[in-house]
Amino acid sequence: MALRPRYLQSLLTCLSIVFLSVSAHAQSVLYSAVVSSSVTRIANTTTYTALTGWCTLASSCVTYFTWTGVCAANGGRILIPQIDIWSSANPTTKLTGNVWILNAAPGTIIQDDVTFTLAAADYANLVIAGGVAFALTNPGAAASANSGTSLVGQTYMVQCAPGSSNLYGMAEVANAYVSAPSCEKTDD
Repeated sequence: MALRPRYLQSLLTCLSIVFLSVSAHAQSVLYSAVVSSSVTRIANTTTYTALTGWCTLASSCVTYFTWTGVCAANGGRILIPQIDIWSSANPTTKLTGNVWILNAAPGTIIQDDVTFTLAAADYANLVIAGGVAFALTNPGAAASANSGTSLVGQTYMVQCAPGSSNLYGMAEVANAYVSAPSCEKTDD
């Protein structure tokens, strides 16, 4: 089965997660596309406790990332050689965290600033064990509007579930991060 190259993008308000997915056969790229998913977080200045969820609402969160049609076919596979994460905010304490990618919609959505513990059924659907760790940076002035990181050097092969061509995700905050008071949602 040939792997399908994809360029995936997802946005948490103030935080965009972009997967550069590549599929190659005999050293040539077969296909490339952009798939986006947006999650808008509440506009407040919550100081997150380390190892908690990052979600849309302070309570009763119902949203997670959905990358629709990322696999060429139901149960298909893709390679992800690069993940770019950027924020439209540049707080003094930059966000560090984990992106958890699943091949089925999470049955238990981790609430905002609540201990991040994956349910056993959700853990069984992880496509990258342990999640993908990241730390945002900005070498520019504190007045700069953005922060981000590019994760390279590790290629992930992931597979969509049988009967689905989608992937899903949730974000975990790993540090005592203060969210931006007013984040703007943008789709690329």
